Amino acid sequence: MPYPKNKRTVVLQSSLHASAVASLCATLEATFTTENAAVTTFDDASADANEKTRYRTRFLAPGGGDIGDITIRLIARGDVLQDDVAIDRSMAREEIHPPPEHAAITLLESPIASFERVWKQAALDREDRESVDHLCTLDVRVGAARGFSVGQTITTQDDDTLVLEYRWQDANGSPVVAGSVTLDTSASAGADHRLGRIRVTDNDPTTGEDRFG
Repeated sequence: MPYPKNKRTVVLQSSLHASAVASLCATLEATFTTENAAVTTFDDASADANEKTRYRTRFLAPGGGDIGDITIRLIARGDVLQDDVAIDRSMAREEIHPPPEHAAITLLESPIASFERVWKQAALDREDRESVDHLCTLDVRVGAARGFSVGQTITTQDDDTLVLEYRWQDANGSPVVAGSVTLDTSASAGADHRLGRIRVTDNDPTTGEDRFG
């Protein structure tokens, strides 16, 4: 039984004159269970310290027809708010099974269900000036082929953890694909800095809505 999996861990480290300001760690994990095949496409458009990746997994029915698709976009970056702050992407690691194709990805334009999270947290110096503002966004969209349906359930919606569950069913209501998408986000501050409050905006638009980035 195939167990398609997309996992990405990113760490961004900011510094000021070689002294640590803060770090951002974001981990995306999407895991699924199906008795049929799945094909994943991966698009890494990251540049410098800006993480920007996209995934598309296509679930196949027996005989090669479509069951449905999921597209995922992950963005992580630090917005510099103080002169001389530098940001490096100290880690960017993925684990994708089965091995993905590498190609440009277009996110689903008319999803049956979708969810977007925008997560922010700033690091401030001892004078309460913002040095860097961490940003992490997740955009998930799912669709189903003719004869199938898909549902989305939010099972965890904390400031630092979001868990979305998905289930595709055939015309008889029997499950054919099940899985979840998890985003864990955290930040830490250096000795001369502290973290501001976490700001989270969650949105579950259907179609035609503006999205971040």
